[in-house]
Amino acid sequence: GIQYVEIPFGFKMRTQEFGYLRYFAEIPVFTLGVRSQARGDISANGDNNAEKENIKDDVALLNLSWGLGGGVEFGVNESTSIIAGLFFQNGFIDVTNNDAAQYLSAGDTPRETSKGSIKAITLRIGVMF
Repeated sequence: GIQYVEIPFGFKMRTQEFGYLRYFAEIPVFTLGVRSQARGDISANGDNNAEKENIKDDVALLNLSWGLGGGVEFGVNESTSIIAGLFFQNGFIDVTNNDAAQYLSAGDTPRETSKGSIKAITLRIGVMF
């Protein structure tokens, strides 16, 4: 799997409290990700017992994405809230690196012309003190 440590930048807007509830939205959120791990299974002929190999050279070091989301805060007391939200994230950058592409013979185009970006829908649940 590929793992990125992400640093988000954006605005969070929230409503006034209605009873014990507040609603919030994060629009837009830009996220800078720095690759922390990249490992992949490489198997041949359907072998499911392949070992995970380091594929850092085939994955971009940085990722930039945008996103948006919203949710609800439930006030437990004056200083503690339970929060839940749904968020969407879409990457701008191709995170694959085709430098390791295989050439069939001199002058041929590479067999590997992959392009991949990270997209995610996440559910966030937490406690805010």
